[in-house]
Amino acid sequence: MIKRILTILMVCMLAAIAPACGVAQGTGEESREPLTAEVIAAAFDGDVKLKDENTVVVLEDCTFNGAYVNEGSFVIDLNGCSVKFETGGGSDDRGWERCITVCGSGDLRLTDSVGSGIFKGVCSNQAVFAAAEPGGTLVLDSVAVELFSENAQTGARGHCFGSWGGTVTVSGGVYDGDVVAIACGTEQPASLLIENGLFGSKKAKTALYMTGKVNVNVKDGEFSYPTFGVRAAQDADLSGFLIEGGSFRDAALDESGRSLTAFISEESQNRTRKDGILTVAK
Repeated sequence: MIKRILTILMVCMLAAIAPACGVAQGTGEESREPLTAEVIAAAFDGDVKLKDENTVVVLEDCTFNGAYVNEGSFVIDLNGCSVKFETGGGSDDRGWERCITVCGSGDLRLTDSVGSGIFKGVCSNQAVFAAAEPGGTLVLDSVAVELFSENAQTGARGHCFGSWGGTVTVSGGVYDGDVVAIACGTEQPASLLIENGLFGSKKAKTALYMTGKVNVNVKDGEFSYPTFGVRAAQDADLSGFLIEGGSFRDAALDESGRSLTAFISEESQNRTRKDGILTVAK
């Protein structure tokens, strides 16, 4: 009992100083003290533990208030828990809110050692669960994420994850939202490596959207459930887009009629079409 009281007091103290230490409460522009795993832990309103100096393990269903990771290397383990998230990880110049932003020398891996947990949220405007900006590295390692907008009829969108010039690697998992993944090249190409995973349900509009210059490599994954599958802006530079495997909506990428088949690896010769679904494998 005494140990739990001390833990609660410590988390409360850390939460009080969080705006100065890396848990963002706005645009992510404020000066901050070095980010630590303790500060990330304080952004959860339930029981968590520090497995080591870099790893936060969630111990119960709770809410996560967001993090702005601009330095250090950290791991968040869902540990089979259900975590509701708030968009407290900053916003960009368009007003898109985020739960997690990884940039600079920041490196973050989200995982679930048990396999039954989920990050889940509802947004009222354009929002992204986790985004990598120039220099940032984000790894989604077999987690489940869901983010839909409550105002989808007004054009608002919820995005599970995206790259805005940073590096994102997806190693399996289940992701669902209005637009599941976005690769948005800015001054730096948006880098996205998808090794496997399920991207969107029938409720989703788009599994993957690309704009600007992108380096997107799809090795495998299920992209065929959302209404529009994989889409791209007409002026998107897709010279770095490569498909090695996966299942997709057999539809044009954009209004100009660019086809997915133009971006399939030469080694991936096993291609089948059935009921509007294109399946690619080596």
